[in-house]
Amino acid sequence: MEAKAIILLLSSANLMYQNRALKTIDRNMKRNILSGVSTPVYVDKDALWSLALEALWKHVSVKQKEFDYSQPNSIQRFLSTVCWKQMLKQVESRNKKKQEFLEIAYWSQVAADTDIESTLIEMEVVQKIQALFAVCLGSTEQQVLINRFYLQMNYKEMSLSMNMPATSLRVIKYRAINRLKKQMHQDAVLKAQLKFLLGKSDRIN
Repeated sequence: MEAKAIILLLSSANLMYQNRALKTIDRNMKRNILSGVSTPVYVDKDALWSLALEALWKHVSVKQKEFDYSQPNSIQRFLSTVCWKQMLKQVESRNKKKQEFLEIAYWSQVAADTDIESTLIEMEVVQKIQALFAVCLGSTEQQVLINRFYLQMNYKEMSLSMNMPATSLRVIKYRAINRLKKQMHQDAVLKAQLKFLLGKSDRIN
């Protein structure tokens, strides 16, 4: 069944037609689309697929929005994009919870192993680094660095998540890194403190 016929069935007020369209999509597109979505082991691909089908149904049937089926694989691209975005949303949510837990565990360990004065010093350094990050970089630059280095996303995933071309994201990443390097070279004290927090590495990359 062609994309046009599927969309016409989905946009119909007849629930039987809508159900027929969804079954056709599920039967003919699910395997290929999900095989192209790389996910961590804790992400349920079937759940992603259900969310993608629901998003397409709402887009066409509920919201009655126009769907450009003239482009090749238009339905597949729509469903794939939703799967990627839903997967990234789950990863970001999991990483956020994990990071909060690690921060609590870290500061609990620091408080147990050191005196209060040294703990306060390290907290002050962390706060200064966070302030530097916010002052030197715009919100887009911050998000690019978080996605690339913290969430370990590749440029394809970042492009889908941020709705920006990969080439632009690469430029933003290099620009943000250069700004951070320049600022740290101007502040020898901060650079030394940052090296200490990172494990006394020989240089900051």
